[in-house]
Amino acid sequence: MGTFVHRLTGIVMHLVPGGAFVLGQDDALPRELPRQTCQLAPFLVGRFPVLQREWDLLPGDDQRAHVGGSLPISGVSWASARAWLASAGLRLPSEREWEAACRAGSTQAYPWGTGLDGRAAWFLENSGGAPRDCTLHVQQPNAFGLVDMPGNVSEWCEDDLDLPGEGSSWQEGDPGKVHRGGSFDAPSIQLRSSFRGGSDPTKAYPDLGLRAFADVFRDEAAP
Repeated sequence: MGTFVHRLTGIVMHLVPGGAFVLGQDDALPRELPRQTCQLAPFLVGRFPVLQREWDLLPGDDQRAHVGGSLPISGVSWASARAWLASAGLRLPSEREWEAACRAGSTQAYPWGTGLDGRAAWFLENSGGAPRDCTLHVQQPNAFGLVDMPGNVSEWCEDDLDLPGEGSSWQEGDPGKVHRGGSFDAPSIQLRSSFRGGSDPTKAYPDLGLRAFADVFRDEAAP
């Protein structure tokens, strides 16, 4: 699997090869995608969520919920996250890209299998109520080499939150923007690869952060 270092921020990025990905669950919860196969082009994705020290390298929203170099940035709105990534030549993922990266080829409920594994993710019951150093799980990556895809901080996606396949809103008015992965402040059920969260994109939440994605062959993501 190819690994690249983003020149401007130093973010380590892994190549997710294009192809057919099985997403969703046969036993899908109400906010999960049903089982489906989709085709995706190859893309690059950060090994970790964007870290505090990486965020500080570029101008961005100064509102942050926690301080620490290897902690994930959190407390930033969807718009701020999107703008920061764009300033670095990066982007938010589609939720299909996010789920494909999280699953890393797995078709089970979690990237590591069918049951909960507290050694590979931070969530409400084991986090102490705060985000954790992303390097603590470096020995428990998924099959694509990605760390803390489920847990620690939930991660903004590009998509509106709507009902898959029909476009109707989950809530009245603005459907919000999708975020994925659960968080240190969320119950373990939200660690499921297909679980879909959604929040107001104009607001910042203390357990919501971002992960860098990029198209393949962009100069900014060259080795």
